[in-house]
Amino acid sequence: MAGTIRVGVGGWTYEPWRGVFYPDKLSQKKELAYASGKLTSIEQECGVKHLVSGI
Repeated sequence: MAGTIRVGVGGWTYEPWRGVFYPDKLSQKKELAYASGKLTSIEQECGVKHLVSGI
């Protein structure tokens, strides 16, 4: 049975990836664009980290 394998990550700004996954001279601002061209999905975590008081 043939299928499709989809590979994704939960983020994209990982310092250890620089020079390994990302090219050496790629600026951090361009990492998302670069990763999105190589992977089929990227997760951006944007959950609430703490409760806001006084509401």
